[in-house]
Amino acid sequence: MNRRVLLITAGVVVVVGAALGLYFGLSGGGSAPPGTASPTPSASASPVAGFAFDIASVRTLPVVPRKGVARAAHDAAPHIGTTLDRLYGAAFLEPSAWRTGHYADAWDVFTNQVIGEARRSEGTLTLGAHAGSTFASVLHGSGRLDLRVLTDRLGHPSTAVATVSFAARGNEKSGRSDVIQSTGHYFLRPTPHGWAIYAFDVRRNDHRVRPKKSKAASPTTGASP
Repeated sequence: MNRRVLLITAGVVVVVGAALGLYFGLSGGGSAPPGTASPTPSASASPVAGFAFDIASVRTLPVVPRKGVARAAHDAAPHIGTTLDRLYGAAFLEPSAWRTGHYADAWDVFTNQVIGEARRSEGTLTLGAHAGSTFASVLHGSGRLDLRVLTDRLGHPSTAVATVSFAARGNEKSGRSDVIQSTGHYFLRPTPHGWAIYAFDVRRNDHRVRPKKSKAASPTTGASP
């Protein structure tokens, strides 16, 4: 399932353009003027399904260089990670979600302006509506985040671009196994309820697990009676 999604709605075109420009021009970052979208996410103290990304790097992009901006970006990183932990835990690993095809906890981390497009991209952003009829189990996955955090003129984190790499193993009812793989970028901004996703550019690159080849038995020479 290789589908590339770039989520841009009328309310966030300028914001996403700025974030994309910073990310591709400066290897990360973005900007988000306040009030451009109404967030829906609610905070969660623990990741869904016990999953948490490894935050491999945090890069600060200050609009105005100030003392303490690097610390502010690093302090924001775990909260950004929590949003993506919740998304991927609910979208791929929580049995009660993928067995029923209902991913309510996953949609909670998107802003109101983009949640409709996120739902329409269910096949890319989650295990899918029919995962329950396909998979017998999904083993806990692993994931890596590389964060680019833009700080505003006052030194506060205002936008983040998260480069995501996620993989899990899905065992199908047919007996086959798949590597479930999701890679791409999420664009987030802080809200009173946690960091919310306002845009994304994500791919799914699932593939079959190749069965291990059994080694041929070495010929044996029997002793003569």
